[in-house]
Amino acid sequence: MPLEATHIKFALDVQDKYSVQDVGKYLSGTIYPDSRYVTKIDRALTHGDYLLSPDFAIDDFKRGWATHFVCDKLFNKITDKNFPEYFNEQTRAGSETEWWINKTVLKIILDIEVLKKFEVQHYLPMLDCLENPNGEPVEKIKLYHKIIRELYEKKETTIKDIEKMWLGLEIDKTLAEKITKKGGELADNPLLIKKIHALYDTMLANVDLKT
Repeated sequence: MPLEATHIKFALDVQDKYSVQDVGKYLSGTIYPDSRYVTKIDRALTHGDYLLSPDFAIDDFKRGWATHFVCDKLFNKITDKNFPEYFNEQTRAGSETEWWINKTVLKIILDIEVLKKFEVQHYLPMLDCLENPNGEPVEKIKLYHKIIRELYEKKETTIKDIEKMWLGLEIDKTLAEKITKKGGELADNPLLIKKIHALYDTMLANVDLKT
């Protein structure tokens, strides 16, 4: 669920739990699952509890892939707990779209905060492994990598840059604009922003790659 800079940093912070030999393959694996936005394959093919099986993470690409899913699970669990006013069964039942927008805005704000202390640009050239484990067109995987590099190649990434990324991932323009608008609204709530900024450390403190 987090954006890719957060995923890359998370993967690097937990890589000692694995025996990673090829960091490029590992990081390419950790951004791979969200390529589904471009390839249009079903989310169940890139995200699922099967990724947590010890028998799955047999190479560095799959280790990164599994780490992506662990990061997603932690983000969802912690945001649901810490932001009940936005994420509960009632709010989701009331509007699935609004629930998704709120989740998306939180991960955007978190990603921008992570980028303040993390030079993701250093790792972008390593994202050169174009594996397609679900038979996706390699050109689509290549396009996805290009979109991610363009998002983060500047020294500072803004919410408008992320809106451009959503459009590149073929998210509906109206929906992308709603995300940006909601982000601006939440940015005016300093207490909320402080809670969002604390999410990453909480995720890292609760990581357990065996569950």
